[in-house]
Amino acid sequence: IEKNEISNEKILELAIEAGADECVSNDTFHEIQTDVNEIYNVKKNLEKNIKNFISTEIVWLPVNNNMINSDKKDKAVEFLEKLEDDDDVQNVFINTKFGSK
Repeated sequence: IEKNEISNEKILELAIEAGADECVSNDTFHEIQTDVNEIYNVKKNLEKNIKNFISTEIVWLPVNNNMINSDKKDKAVEFLEKLEDDDDVQNVFINTKFGSK
């Protein structure tokens, strides 16, 4: 939902009332997060008050975030590339935000 459509406070209130787990606002948009099984119910409830959605999609979010230092970054990237090249591996999901610790 575009940021200029609704205030942070109002979208948080509507998201909670709609059954969402989380509402994250940044500079340009509001992101509503909910359980995958509730996405359409939450959207249906939000559509009662909001008409313009940028998109509705299912995105995998990491359960755990781990920071690695720059020394280990190259080794991690090399390992992930080997996983992707392995014919027995179907999918590789990563959080590409490497830290500077």
